[in-house]
Amino acid sequence: MRSGHILVHVTTRSPEEAEALGAAAVAQRLAASAQIEPITTSHYRWKGAIHAHPEHRVTLFSRAALWDAIVAFVRANHSYELPQIVATPISLGLPEFLSWIDENTSALEQGSDEVQEARDDID
Repeated sequence: MRSGHILVHVTTRSPEEAEALGAAAVAQRLAASAQIEPITTSHYRWKGAIHAHPEHRVTLFSRAALWDAIVAFVRANHSYELPQIVATPISLGLPEFLSWIDENTSALEQGSDEVQEARDDID
């Protein structure tokens, strides 16, 4: 059973970037909520070299229908050349919680003060 809801996981290099991305995604109603997890260490291969860096994880609670908009938003506002943007489907969830996600990820007028404040935080 699929609920049509997703958890989107994004890592950032700083807590400030994680907070700004999470807050802006919620303000723009791309996510109903954003959870910021402090430092994790990522080990990865990039351009032929192995790296290990501290990162911060942002988890966005959203709807699968917003995936393309979330990817575009993160790519436009992320400091990495190739950001980690992956989604996990929410196959089951408390129906009232899933309805809350739906209610809080509806269209928001792009000119609102709330959206502008979120964009200012990222810039």
